[in-house]
Amino acid sequence: MLYIDLTLPISNDAPPFPGDTPPYITTDKTIEKDGFQVQTWTLSSHQGTHIDAPAHVFPKGKCLSDYPLSKFIRPLGALFSSETEPAPNLEISFSDRDMEKLDGSFTSGSVLIFLSGWREIAEKNHYDYFRDAPSLKPEFAEWIASQKFSMFGMDLPSPDWFNDSNLTCHKILLKQDILLLENLYHPENLRKGAGHHLMIHAVPLSVRNAEASPVRVFAYGE
Repeated sequence: MLYIDLTLPISNDAPPFPGDTPPYITTDKTIEKDGFQVQTWTLSSHQGTHIDAPAHVFPKGKCLSDYPLSKFIRPLGALFSSETEPAPNLEISFSDRDMEKLDGSFTSGSVLIFLSGWREIAEKNHYDYFRDAPSLKPEFAEWIASQKFSMFGMDLPSPDWFNDSNLTCHKILLKQDILLLENLYHPENLRKGAGHHLMIHAVPLSVRNAEASPVRVFAYGE
């Protein structure tokens, strides 16, 4: 069995999305003093690698707790990597030649994952990972929505430009019940699983009425 982890670790020095509560992990009880260890975690529901539900942008949208577990465990249908290297505030468009179909096709209800390499590009060039991040063109989001994927994952902090207060692409995708997996970690490693019929596992914490949740995302397959 092959396993590929796509998750950013959460720690006190992990940056939050600007304006969100920073993560804060404390140890309240220790083995040395109390005979057991207990931690307290304070963090945003959008910290690090996380999943967005429609309630994130729609007043009466579905919460994560409204979905069955099967929604979060789906086959990897395709990878997308633009031929244009992402640059600050670049809008990314769709081209068939950028699509890496797995097993020759993808089906309704599978997962599409976008590989940008933005994190490495931002670190190398001292860009702000959040504020300078590329976004999807709305036409690209419309195409994803038309394919009826179950989830859309990306190694970006958002499908939208940082200053798009309307969250245009969020709304296009979440309106069609396509959940968003943001801040994936090194999704290019999925290429190692070519031919393995990979499944994506992205089960959120069981928090009632949550609009989002940190999630351990990984792929696995024979």
